[in-house]
Amino acid sequence: MKRLSPPTSDLRTVYNACAQSMGADSSVIEYENALETVLNEASRYDSRVMNHQLGDYVAASRGMHEQVIAGLSKGDHIKLYTYGMARRGSRGRKYYEGVLANAPYGKCPFCGYGHASTLDHFLPKSLYPYLSVVLNNLVPACQDCNKVKPTRMVAMTTQSSHPYFEDGRIEIDRWLFASVDWASPTTADFCFKAPPLWPRDLIARMSNYFNDYKLADRYSIEAASELVVVNENMSRIGDDNEIEKHLSSVAKVESVVRLNSWKSALYEALFRSCRQ
Repeated sequence: MKRLSPPTSDLRTVYNACAQSMGADSSVIEYENALETVLNEASRYDSRVMNHQLGDYVAASRGMHEQVIAGLSKGDHIKLYTYGMARRGSRGRKYYEGVLANAPYGKCPFCGYGHASTLDHFLPKSLYPYLSVVLNNLVPACQDCNKVKPTRMVAMTTQSSHPYFEDGRIEIDRWLFASVDWASPTTADFCFKAPPLWPRDLIARMSNYFNDYKLADRYSIEAASELVVVNENMSRIGDDNEIEKHLSSVAKVESVVRLNSWKSALYEALFRSCRQ
């Protein structure tokens, strides 16, 4: 998980730009009539997400034609995102691209290695359609993270960590760990371990995040190809002391770049295993 700065564009401006892309004048007017209600919903969302209380936020039913806000159905709100923001050439597209550009080095903040090529609705638009174009609910993500995350109503016990609003300790304290099995082929397992001083609610959110995005399995897959390189380097170096120095050096560099990346956890585990 990589923390990001929230988008700064004015929601009123963003919403109106999206609405102006919706074609027929009657349709545009219907969207504009819903603006103030959407702004109120966005304000309620912000107050809850900043206090990690998204479990109190009410989801819409799954019916696409349900009246959600000011005569607009759930499908109408989803179309506002699809055709008014995500579609190339739409008036809201620049805001879509602005959120996407917030990904550090173009990488997904959820997994840390995938290419951030889409926007993830942190609260899914199928259940929370009135937040479809609310920028604080849109996070740059890779296709895999966007697809693997479960689509469900959020409860207090199932809240996940939000890249815009999570506690800064997730980037200061080590919480991602790995273990290495040297059998052929060499494999690595990854797990979340909460630091001892973390509060329970932070532990729960980060645990949910780690499980929701299936990071244990996905990191193990990424590590598999890296371990081929590691074994080749170790065979070339040969000397045990030099191998230990090499792994220690790489582990330190990876930890400085990003403490809780899968590479940092992997090389820390490799270094520890060499010392045993």
